[in-house]
Amino acid sequence: MLRIGIVRGGQQQTFASSIAHGARVFAHLDTHEYERHDVLVTMDGEWHLDGMPRSPESIAQSLDVLYNALHETDPQNNVIDEIVSQYDTRVVNAIHRENHDFEKMHIHATQEGLFVPSMHVYTFSGGVKNSKTISAQAQEVAFDLFRKIPPPWYVFGPSVLRYESGVSATSFQELSGMIEKIFTEHDHVYITDDQGGRDVFVFVVRNFRNSPLYVFLPIERISTPQGDRYILMRDKVHSDKIMSHAKKMHEEMHMGTHGLYHYAINKKGLFCIDVIYRPIFNEGGIVEKSLEEHGISPTEFLSFVVGIA
Repeated sequence: MLRIGIVRGGQQQTFASSIAHGARVFAHLDTHEYERHDVLVTMDGEWHLDGMPRSPESIAQSLDVLYNALHETDPQNNVIDEIVSQYDTRVVNAIHRENHDFEKMHIHATQEGLFVPSMHVYTFSGGVKNSKTISAQAQEVAFDLFRKIPPPWYVFGPSVLRYESGVSATSFQELSGMIEKIFTEHDHVYITDDQGGRDVFVFVVRNFRNSPLYVFLPIERISTPQGDRYILMRDKVHSDKIMSHAKKMHEEMHMGTHGLYHYAINKKGLFCIDVIYRPIFNEGGIVEKSLEEHGISPTEFLSFVVGIA
């Protein structure tokens, strides 16, 4: 029986999301195929195997596979890269960093006739961080953005799951305040022009179900006062175009095993927003809804991704 550890937690504000992601994976893994182990990484960077403190190296030596449920930008990804290079442990959800090219993705989308949002990245350069320097830098960035692009703005930090988090600002005060909050925790802040409209996601998987590139039906996000919910997209014209583009991008940009492509549809047209290289499992979320629409259980899909690691 294959021994698999689900690595979850991490050192960023996405800790809770990663914990939930890992819990869903743990629950759906086939217990007839796998001996499951919980690998928790605390906010302090300490590793635990089934509740007991252990070094990453000793954990890697005692397992056959690590399922990486950390966020893409968590620094503990580097620890995983180091230990698997020393041992025979395989990794599920490894990130192919050479493919992480936001600009290249948007150039490709523009060539295909899609719109792309403008992306602005700012680095804290105010010296020693304190309330005064952070506030001054935040206002400087906000003034610069105010001149470049009209509101609303979509603001997020480097550890935010872009397709689930982030905040929309509509005034200079809101923008400055959000930037200040992010600079308090991080050295970088990301801002795009908030496109609005309908959010649509397409899941693409390589070499799945006898298909070189298996493209799932587009899923639309509906925001409600009770939270987000996800439904099958019924707009066939846009649906066909989005599926075709996601498939072509995944192939031509040499993406990994799977990716989740994010689009927006508004009065201006179809926007290519982002690709998520490590989509999360959460109850009622995008990935599980995509699988459900194709009659695929999470257990079946997880057995596939573990099997090809």
